[in-house]
Amino acid sequence: LLHVCLLRTHRNSYNKNAVGWILVLLNLFHFHFVWPKGYPLMFAGLKSAAFSITGLDKKGVVSREKKQTLLSVAMLSVVAVASCFVTEHELATVIGIVGSIFGSFVIYMLPGYLNNALLLKKKQSNEHIITPFFWGERAFNNLLIVFGCIFAVLGTWVSIVGDGELH
Repeated sequence: LLHVCLLRTHRNSYNKNAVGWILVLLNLFHFHFVWPKGYPLMFAGLKSAAFSITGLDKKGVVSREKKQTLLSVAMLSVVAVASCFVTEHELATVIGIVGSIFGSFVIYMLPGYLNNALLLKKKQSNEHIITPFFWGERAFNNLLIVFGCIFAVLGTWVSIVGDGELH
């Protein structure tokens, strides 16, 4: 999103003032130095889980750093080689299913659940922590959760039936 906003600013004001040029430089920095770091950040979860499963996260392991490095290089090599042979079109169904389920969860279900939990939570003095904004807020939260479930099912169905052609 930042990249798109900065590109729009660049297109509209790069030749008008110094701020436009600063935004262009910020965009170039973001695009070339920050954005590529997303791949290692995604890999960090896999690496952490593998270290935990193999017991390499404990301090007393003999040659721990060497084993961690070897396991990291092996996993990264497998991911890199697999990415050379698998295209996004082949992964479109998986990407669609994950996106529909987690997107629906984050956008609809989680906020509704958390707001309901806050509305029900009480202090030690038996007073509610927060008060509803309007009389049907709990019903609205439940409706958000139901919509989230419906959208997750529909998104998964479209991803499976669509065979990746919508992506």
